[in-house]
This record gives sequence, C-alpha cells and structure tokens, in this order.
Amino acid sequence: MELEFIEIERDPPKIQRGVTEEEIQKLKPIHKDLQPRALILEVEVFMNIRSKQAFPDSNAFLQWCLEHLNVLIWSAYDLDEVNKCIDTIFPMFRRKFMDIWGRDQCFWNFSIHFKKLAHFSNKNVEYGPDNTLIIDTTAYRLFYNIRRCYLTLPKMTISERLNYLSGTLCDQLWKWLIAPNCIEYADIISRLIPLDEESFVYISWNTSRP
Repeated sequence: MELEFIEIERDPPKIQRGVTEEEIQKLKPIHKDLQPRALILEVEVFMNIRSKQAFPDSNAFLQWCLEHLNVLIWSAYDLDEVNKCIDTIFPMFRRKFMDIWGRDQCFWNFSIHFKKLAHFSNKNVEYGPDNTLIIDTTAYRLFYNIRRCYLTLPKMTISERLNYLSGTLCDQLWKWLIAPNCIEYADIISRLIPLDEESFVYISWNTSRP
C-alpha cells in the first residue's frame, strides 16, 4: 500500500502574522456566530492516563474548550481505559463531549495506531480540515494527516505545564477559532512547535521495512 506522507516544511511561514490581541478582543463577543468548529483531543493532552492524574489547569482548559468548541476525545488507548479515567477524574464533562473514541477507531498499520481526520469527517460530514483541529502529544500518530489540521504539544516537564493549557494553548485556540483562515493559522502555530524528530525517525524506519 502506498503511504501518504504528511508535509514537513522547514521554510519560514509565508504569513508573518496571525490575529493580534486587539483583534481577538474585538472578535470575542461575536465568535458564537461563526461556523461551528471541532476540536479533537488526545486524552493525554490533559491527563496522564497511566497514573490517572490530571495535568495542572486541566479543568479550566476543558471548560474553556467545551464553551467555545465541539470537543471529541480520541485516544490511542483502549476505550474502556479512557472511559474509566474520564468517569473518575472528569465526570462533570462526560456528557458534554461529542463522543469518546479509543484505539478501535484508529487506523492500524505497522503495529502503530494512527488517527486520520478523514475518518472523523466521514462520520461527521460537516467537519473537515478547514474547521477541525486535532491536538495530540505524539506526532507519529498523525502521520497520515497534513500538518495544517493538527498540533502536537511540545515536550514539557510538569512545572512547565503549569498554566500552559489554560494560558498558551487556549490563546492559540482563540486565534485559531476566530482566524479568517483556520488552515493557514494552524500552519503558523505548528511551525512554532519543534518537530518531534525521534517520532519521525521511528515511523520512517518502520514504514521502510519490507
């Protein structure tokens, strides 16, 4: 089967500016009149599923996301395990998510579970790259998507995570939410986050084996 490689671009972005803080403040009151937009989150963006512990400011982050976006949880972990963690740690948000998907909804290849936005779009035809953003912690899981429809979090210590979700990430999502062109703005944000070179070396080695 012929592989579809994501775009890895090293050149500076053509668009040098996104949405200014002043523009954000002006547009915030009318954002609810904009086209609905979806956010797909890997569960490990806001919690450690192995230790069953939420990351700092996860509650505030999820609350913000659910107020402004349609949120789907999509994890590469087993669905039963994901559901147990959410029911234990975030029961107040359980019914607010569009849905919760596990690895059974992933595309399996080369012993790796991949996530394809196209799979989500096939089941939710109103959503696509122009109004949907995937946020994950590992780049290789999104190997079959163009870079402009997803973000991967930078590697951070627990202390560096403090206020990252409800601060830095929410600010980026605000700008993506009200940007005239979501795809272009997602591209700008993604270029600010270093590529996970180890992930791409790993996946390239696996996909090149006979």
